[in-house]
Amino acid sequence: MVALLERLWTALQPAIRDAESTNPSLAYDTFFKDISSYGPFVSGILSNISAGAPIIPSIYFDEGPGISPVFRCVFGPYQFEYTNENYIPSDAYTKCELETTIVAYNLVGSPFVVICPIFWMSLGDLPPENNCLTISTYINRFRGDGQSLIQYKLWVILDMLARYYIHGATAKTLQVAEVNKCVALSSKDSSMNARNYAYYVACLYGHCRDFPGPRPPSANREILETENGMAVALNSTASAVLAQQSIVDNAPDYADPAGFVDVVSAVEIQNGTAVTATTTSSSMLIRWNS
Repeated sequence: MVALLERLWTALQPAIRDAESTNPSLAYDTFFKDISSYGPFVSGILSNISAGAPIIPSIYFDEGPGISPVFRCVFGPYQFEYTNENYIPSDAYTKCELETTIVAYNLVGSPFVVICPIFWMSLGDLPPENNCLTISTYINRFRGDGQSLIQYKLWVILDMLARYYIHGATAKTLQVAEVNKCVALSSKDSSMNARNYAYYVACLYGHCRDFPGPRPPSANREILETENGMAVALNSTASAVLAQQSIVDNAPDYADPAGFVDVVSAVEIQNGTAVTATTTSSSMLIRWNS
């Protein structure tokens, strides 16, 4: 884990500089768009991740010492337990074993990021530096769902940490995962969606150059594209309209401090790729057994 965090620090530095510039990269333009309004927020989130900065989760604590993220790598039962408001214990390892596709999850509103055993077995450590997505030119979108870019331990850790710092700053976080839906988000929603940060940094890390661009002259033509091995017919004009919408999937308002209700954000593996999932967990008391 230490080696991954050190590598993540290195990968974050170009992204922080890019988000602070007045002439950002195409990667920034694609995943965050507005540099003047949201560049400071994006660079701030990335800087906090880079430094492991202590924060006070805004809806849970009004004062007191700041809290930095805490990783709990579980390899057996009863190593990490949390108890809900009814004092019913929940064991992190048991959750990992029962929900076998989850590789990592965080308890939103707490500093804890749980790393399941499958995290170490199912994902590659580091992506190759030329790992990039390709473009379906005529429909002006990335091919696939984006998971080939970010199904690595490095980007799962970034995703988990981004959720912590976004939630700490705003008391909310979005849960949009598919790359083209992330691209379609507004600047504001993009800045609050952890997966946008993962795609953004991964594209800079891979020195990626191909991003959805201006509409082609034949924008009104219905075309046949091949995606994921299947031919699909899409109307380009309709696609252009959809691309301008703010598409938000599963964007709950994570605010119920009185009931101590947390939403567990998780990264799962389905069909060999990492995807985002959320389940509800009512947690109040947390215990780590070494």
